[in-house]
Amino acid sequence: KNINIDGNIICAKIKGDIDYKTLGSSIVSKFKAHLPTIFNNKVKTKNTYDFDIEIKDSKIIRHLLNKDYYLDTPIKIKGNVNDEFNEIEVNINNDKISYEEFEYENINITCTSTNELCEAFANITRIDKEGKTYLTFYTDAHDDTLSTKTSWRTEGKFDKKGFPNNSNGTINAQALFSDSTGNTKAIVNLNRSEIVMRDTIWYIHPSSITIFNNMYKFNNVGISHENQHIIANGTVSSRTEDSLLIDIKDIPVEYLQGIANFHAVKFGGKLSGVAQLRNINSSIPQIEANVKINNMLLNNGRMGNANLDISWDEDVKGIAIKGLIEDKEDIWTSVNGFISPAQNDILLDLYTHNTRAEFLNGFIGSIFENIDGGINGKLSIIGPLNDVNLQGDIKADIGMTLKPTKVRYNIKGDTIRLQPYKISFDNISIFDKDGNKGLVNGNVTHKNFKNFAYEFGIELNKLLCYDEKKFNSDKFYATLYANGEINIKGEDGHPLRITANVSPSKNSVFAYDAATPDAIT
Repeated sequence: KNINIDGNIICAKIKGDIDYKTLGSSIVSKFKAHLPTIFNNKVKTKNTYDFDIEIKDSKIIRHLLNKDYYLDTPIKIKGNVNDEFNEIEVNINNDKISYEEFEYENINITCTSTNELCEAFANITRIDKEGKTYLTFYTDAHDDTLSTKTSWRTEGKFDKKGFPNNSNGTINAQALFSDSTGNTKAIVNLNRSEIVMRDTIWYIHPSSITIFNNMYKFNNVGISHENQHIIANGTVSSRTEDSLLIDIKDIPVEYLQGIANFHAVKFGGKLSGVAQLRNINSSIPQIEANVKINNMLLNNGRMGNANLDISWDEDVKGIAIKGLIEDKEDIWTSVNGFISPAQNDILLDLYTHNTRAEFLNGFIGSIFENIDGGINGKLSIIGPLNDVNLQGDIKADIGMTLKPTKVRYNIKGDTIRLQPYKISFDNISIFDKDGNKGLVNGNVTHKNFKNFAYEFGIELNKLLCYDEKKFNSDKFYATLYANGEINIKGEDGHPLRITANVSPSKNSVFAYDAATPDAIT
C-alpha cells in the first residue's frame, strides 16, 4: 500500500504492508519487548512499512501538545517499522522551534529498537535571552531496565556583575521496573554524577527513589560540595504519617533564588536547616522548617545572622516566613510575611532596629554610594513577584556619598519614605564633615528596581559641595563651601544634569594648573 499526502500543513509518504487498526499497537509492541511491565500490549501485528513525513505548519503541533509552539522550519520524520523482526527506526529533525521566550535549534532525535535493545538519542540547543544550553540525552531499555544519561552545557550566561554563570554536567540513572501485586513498581538508582555550577563542582550522591502505589521513597537523594549539601530522605505520599526530610547545609541563598527564578530583590548568605514535608500529593501540603542563614545579605548589604521559621500557608498558597535577623549588639531585624510563587505574590514585613543601611546601595545607588549607618522602622517588601516594591517610613542615621561630587553627607534621624516605584526625601537635613547643614527634597523612581531616575533639590547653608584635593583631568581642584541651591536630575543610561545658583562661602579654595602648556586657551 502507498499513502501520499501533499498539503499545506503536512506532507507524508508511507509505503508497505499496513493494517490501520494496529498501527499504534505495532509501535507499542517494540517497547513491550524490553519494558514488559510498563507496556501491556497483547495485540499481534504484521506491519512492515517505511515513512517520510514533513510537518510544515505549527497548527498541528499546537493542537497535539496544547502548547504555543511555532515552527520556523519544517519537522522531518523518517523511519521504518518491521513487525516480523520486531524492529523500528525513527529519525526526527528540525532546525528551529519557538516556544514563549525560548528557541530550540538543531533538534535531532533518533530511536531504534531490535530484539536485543531499544535505544534513543537526542540533541537539542535551547536559546534564551541569557545564552545557549546544549542538551544531550541517551537512553536504552532491555530486561525491564531503563538506563539514561543526560548531559548539558551552557554558554554565554553571565550574572548581574558580569561574571560567567555557566554550568555543565551529566546525570546517570537506571530505573528497574517490576510488577508487585498487580501494580508497577520502579526503583530509580542515581549514580554518582558531577555537575559544575559557577566553576564549582557538585556531586550527586549514589542514591535511589522507589515509586510504588503513588508513593515516592527517597533514600539519600542529594547533591554536595565539600561541606555543603542538600539531602532528601523519607516518603512522599498522601498518608499523614509519611514525611520527607530535607537536610540543607551551607547552601548559597542565591542558588535557591535562581531555582525559584526570583531576582527582583537579591538575597545572600549560606542557608542551613531541616525541612519536613507532609501531604505533598494532597491539595493542602504541610511544610515546616527552621533554617539559619549565616551572614545574610540584602542587595549585598550586611544584615546579620537569620533564624527563620518556615511553614505552608494555605490562605496565600505559599510559604510563611517568621524570624529574627541578629547582627551586633542592639542591631536586629524581625521578619514576618510570605512568598507565594503560585499567586505571584510576596509580602515580607521587616521591623528594623538600628539595622545596617548598606542594602540601600542597591536601591538608590544610581546617585548615592557607600551608604552605611543604621535605620529604624517598618519596611515592607511587597509584590507581585514580577514587580516588587519597597514600602515604609524609615528613620535614618546614615552616611552616604553623593556620586557626582564625591562629597560625603550624614543624615541624623530624619525619615526617608519608601513608596511603590518611588523613594522620597522630604525636607531631609544633611550635614557635611564640618557639621554644616543643607536641606534635601526629591525622589528616586524605578520600575521593579530597574530604570532608575532621580531628581533632587538641595538648599545650601555654607555646605561643602565639592572637595577635590588633587588636580583632575580638567587641570583644577577645589574645595567649595556654598550658599544657594543645586538641582540634580538624571536617569540610568543618560548624562547627569546639574544646575546651580550658588555663591562661595568662607574656606572655599580653587586651584588651576596654569603651568601646564595646554591648560591656557
